[in-house]
Amino acid sequence: MVLLMSSNDDLLILVLMAQFVVGAIQLVLALIQTIVRLNQQKPLGNLKTYWSLVGIYFLGGLFTWAIVSQIHGLDMLGWAWFFSAWSIAVYYIVKGWR
Repeated sequence: MVLLMSSNDDLLILVLMAQFVVGAIQLVLALIQTIVRLNQQKPLGNLKTYWSLVGIYFLGGLFTWAIVSQIHGLDMLGWAWFFSAWSIAVYYIVKGWR
C-alpha cells in the first residue's frame, strides 16, 4: 500500500490514528491480563504502575481540557501529551508483560 502525503498534517493524522489503535489494543490487552491475574490470584506487579500511569494520563487530560483549554499557544502541552502516551506504551511493552 502506497501512502501519498500531501502535507505534514496528513502525516501527523496518520501517526495519531496509529497511536489511537496501538493505545486501544494495549488497553484491551492490559485489561485482559489484569483480569487473568486477579482470577488466578497472582500479584499485579508492574500492571499496577501501568494502570496508575494510565489514570494520571487521563486525569491530566481531563484537567487540561477543563482548566487550561481556553489558553492559546499550548503547542508544547500537546507535544508533551503525545510523547507521554508513547512513553506509557513503551513502558507496557517493556515491563507490563512480566
